Amino acid sequence: MPREESSKNRENWIVALKEETSQILKRWLDERETREKYDGRNALWLTMYGNRYNKDSFRDVFRKIASEAGLDLENRDLTPYSIRHSTATYVAEQEGLAVAAAQCRHKSKRTTEKYEHSSTTRQQDAVNNID
Repeated sequence: MPREESSKNRENWIVALKEETSQILKRWLDERETREKYDGRNALWLTMYGNRYNKDSFRDVFRKIASEAGLDLENRDLTPYSIRHSTATYVAEQEGLAVAAAQCRHKSKRTTEKYEHSSTTRQQDAVNNID
């Protein structure tokens, strides 16, 4: 997403990626250099028509991939946002709100608080730790 179109924190554009994801992205960037439709363009991905993805075109690709993977989209709230939300929730639980806020590029930790959920395991641990 171009910085000028981002509704999130515009100052912090560095986020963590798994090493495997970084390697895949590097391979794509190398391949991208060989594709003419990307000449002079800074978009990471373009549609088959050479347009930038928007939320609708990306949602369509996401649904197609999920369907090909055999994922049930009918009885499940599986969207790009739900994946972001789940990842942020996991990061908040494992590493705290500050790390999740940085990963999500939120200016305020208060924005990230909606990603912090109390799992039953954490609740059980808290109860067991009461003397």
